[in-house]
Amino acid sequence: MADTFLTRLFGWMNGPARREEQPDPEGAKLINEMFEKNVSIAESFGVQEGRPVWSEWATERAIKDGMKASVYVYRCAGLNAKSVASVPIRHVDENGEALGETPVQMLMNKPNDYWTRQTFMARLMYFLMLGGNAIIHKNRGGRPAPAPVLELWLIHPDQIKPVPSKEKIVSHYEFKDANGRKRNIPAEDIIHLMLVDPSNMYWGLSVIQAAAKTIDTEVEAITWNKVAMQKRAVADGMFAFDQKLSREQWIEARMRIRTQHAGAKNAREPWVMGNNVKWVPMQMTPVEMDFIKSRKMGREEICTAFGVPPVLVGSEEKSTYNNYVTARLAYWEDTVVPLLVMVEQAITLGLTDDFQLGSTNLVFDLSKNKVLNQLTPDTITVASGLQQMGVPFNIINERLSMGIDEFVGWDVSYLASGLVPASQLQVDPFTMMGESEMKAVAMILAQQREAYLLEA
Repeated sequence: MADTFLTRLFGWMNGPARREEQPDPEGAKLINEMFEKNVSIAESFGVQEGRPVWSEWATERAIKDGMKASVYVYRCAGLNAKSVASVPIRHVDENGEALGETPVQMLMNKPNDYWTRQTFMARLMYFLMLGGNAIIHKNRGGRPAPAPVLELWLIHPDQIKPVPSKEKIVSHYEFKDANGRKRNIPAEDIIHLMLVDPSNMYWGLSVIQAAAKTIDTEVEAITWNKVAMQKRAVADGMFAFDQKLSREQWIEARMRIRTQHAGAKNAREPWVMGNNVKWVPMQMTPVEMDFIKSRKMGREEICTAFGVPPVLVGSEEKSTYNNYVTARLAYWEDTVVPLLVMVEQAITLGLTDDFQLGSTNLVFDLSKNKVLNQLTPDTITVASGLQQMGVPFNIINERLSMGIDEFVGWDVSYLASGLVPASQLQVDPFTMMGESEMKAVAMILAQQREAYLLEA
């Protein structure tokens, strides 16, 4: 029965051109049933086809309550954005050689008339870090594809959402302007970069969304300290009077407390009150709550979420020059370079059809990067060992990304003379011996001669 099923199945798929008879109606029915049972990508992720995929997370909220409220979020997001934006992007062939001022290269150097490449990439990274998504719009001057791409613009992620489709995964993007008007943007006019959310194929996961509770705790700690300093600069508590106060007395006492003790400038000032009054603390002091330790923990978690070593955001704890250098190198290798690869591949894929890129690519050029190309003691040791093994310096330079410019003879393989066979050196090995070695050899030869004569 299985053979019959496969015969009918593949026989029908091959079509009449592969055989003389007409398509088998039963085979066609089997195919239709199989296609009807297929689960679309939209259905597999629990979204409805033809309806926008909206998210509970808002990029504007992340900017306001995260980046603008926490110095650590500001520093980490800014460091990632500036690092990616500092690396130039090149249009290269399949061998990695730059192709010069090609149309796509000129577009990347000047995405539009208002933004430089650095500005464009920095904003892209801010959207990606804070909102989990970066939406690039390919401006064709109002004409539909395949009209040439004239400019690249970034769309605020809160204003646009993908609309799933069974045939094309995303049929189009629904855009809502500042006045609430909606219009559809074709999918071929959008390049969508996202930080992967395993539960959502259509929308990315923000770094701040994962660290939201930690950031909220950090902001609340700052607010608590600020309010405490503004009010009394002491722990919460109450003034307890031995007698019942009239409303006028209560108002006067409250005003006197605010006048004498509100604000940081009045901290530690002597208390001046009437008779029979005492201060009763009601809450733990800042020392007991240990806000400094709490803020350190929050800083560590925020830095971890962004992939930034704490020493790079100003943490001086156990900080040395060597630790700082190592942290910078680890940050570029583990955080920045993966981000660069993700961005370059997404943009290359998004512009392939428009510029007929074929086997060429858009790649970030790290050849002049001072952090990745710095000559550390370990790098020098490895390079020296490889050169002694006969590896040409040009290969060592490329392998270790040392960033050294070409020089005469850098593609020549060298070997130490001690590793060359003595026959190739054309030197009598006895001439290389010292006096003691010569006497030892002579003694051994004499002993061997006497033993030979005895046997004879």
